[in-house]
Amino acid sequence: MKQTAIINDETVRRLVVTKRLKEKEESINSLDFSPDGLVLATASDEDSINIYSINNARVVCVATHPNEELFLSGSRDKTIRLWDARVNGSQGSYATSIESYLDFDPDGLMFAAITDKNTFSFFDFRALDKGPYNNFPIPEADYDQKISSLKFSPCGNMIMLTTFDGNIYLLDGLHGNLLHTLSDHVSDGSSFLEASFTKDSAYVFAGSCDGNVYVWKTDSGSKYI
Repeated sequence: MKQTAIINDETVRRLVVTKRLKEKEESINSLDFSPDGLVLATASDEDSINIYSINNARVVCVATHPNEELFLSGSRDKTIRLWDARVNGSQGSYATSIESYLDFDPDGLMFAAITDKNTFSFFDFRALDKGPYNNFPIPEADYDQKISSLKFSPCGNMIMLTTFDGNIYLLDGLHGNLLHTLSDHVSDGSSFLEASFTKDSAYVFAGSCDGNVYVWKTDSGSKYI
């Protein structure tokens, strides 16, 4: 249902600044909102157009659908949103209790996402508003670790979770149980170290604070290099 804003003396007196956007020093000569109110476009005297998200929170993760012009976003306002590149505005959303890192499975049938500090969940992206259809515990979630990424393996049989503490977990992509904890690399406990599967899903490569790249076999979890 559409809501109508009533403008009168009282509402005008109650107007307050809710957010200040400043990108350039040149004067802005035109601005307009998108129809859904989520995006603001401005034109300035320096012959540029700037696009602003009106959402207060920064996006921390984006995942693109493997077959369609769709993508997911997780943001600091603890919201997962589904977007269609062909349509203005988000196509669905789901509120979590934590910044959400997420990824589509390789077939694009579902996606996995962090939904709270102890849980990652499986969603049908076509029914995002209904919430997850399955939930699984995050390994070693009894202490305060923060997830830094979630990735499906190219084969779809595994999910990799990394943390800012430097932990790398390989999980079963169907049942969510822990397969291996990858170790021996060096982390300073706060820096994000990128980790990725090889195309055949047989190995994981990860950076390390000692300047080396480490490699593990995914079938055994043993360090290869």
